[in-house]
Amino acid sequence: MAQRIDSELLETLAYSFRASYLKDERKILAIETALARLDLAKFFLIIGWEMKMMTDAQYAQLSEYLVEASKMLVGWKNYLEKKTPANGKG
Repeated sequence: MAQRIDSELLETLAYSFRASYLKDERKILAIETALARLDLAKFFLIIGWEMKMMTDAQYAQLSEYLVEASKMLVGWKNYLEKKTPANGKG
């Protein structure tokens, strides 16, 4: 379980890094992929916690970091969506 969580977090980092070099529309897609990978990591973290593979305190601390990372990625995505006109619109 820990290996899967690590894998998803590394993919989140990789897509976030790639996004920083892409043009706006492709950047948004990379951020969306990073968010999906982060959500998977959070999902597996919950499963690990429910299986008693970590203490409540460990789960709470890790969750706090993942929620903060999620907020940052969503904020970045929202910023880009506001500054990038959608195809075929205005």
